Amino acid sequence: MADANITIDSAKITPNPVETGGTFILSVGISNKIFALLDTDGNYIMAIDNASIEYI
Repeated sequence: MADANITIDSAKITPNPVETGGTFILSVGISNKIFALLDTDGNYIMAIDNASIEYI
């Protein structure tokens, strides 16, 4: 499975506190998604420091 390449900024559960067996909503805020560049074989293009090269 591939990494999601997102950063979660915030999280909120409603209602808080949640009752046992009750329903709840979990809301999360995310930063811009960062896409790593791939070659024609689907492999990540890596920099000299072994970090993936990203398109922002």
